[in-house]
Amino acid sequence: MKCTECGSKLVSSIENYKYLECGLPYVTLCDVTVRRCEKCGSVEVAISNIEGLHRSIALTLIQKPTRFTGEEIKFLRKSIGLSARLLADRMGIDPATLSRWENGHDEIGVPCDRLLRLLVANEKPVEHYPAETLSEIEPAAKPFRVGMRARQKVWEAQPVSAC
Repeated sequence: MKCTECGSKLVSSIENYKYLECGLPYVTLCDVTVRRCEKCGSVEVAISNIEGLHRSIALTLIQKPTRFTGEEIKFLRKSIGLSARLLADRMGIDPATLSRWENGHDEIGVPCDRLLRLLVANEKPVEHYPAETLSEIEPAAKPFRVGMRARQKVWEAQPVSAC
């Protein structure tokens, strides 16, 4: 193989690689193929299934016993494909608050940390529940009555009056 920078020969080796490109300073890829240019020193890393790698990092992060750092929050947000504004809307917070967390100027609170873990764990939104409605939730708590009926082993919600 040839270097994409200078066209010289690349030398391959199997080694551990500090994966700084993901935005987290402490992720190491173990036993990956690393190619180095003999002439210019350029480095290429063979990473297969990068989406799977990022999902695995995200699932590992949400199991950590301490609150998230700013770098971790940013990584998790990107791993589920949300802009800062959309994540802030889904969490019911001001985008400036999210920015302060991501930039390390403020720490995420425990309830928001837990919510972010749930969002990452359940990254696929329910298809019939538009995410935009999350920002429309009223602040006052009121009980919600709903009837659930099984039809051909599938549960469906219906008004309580129809039960």
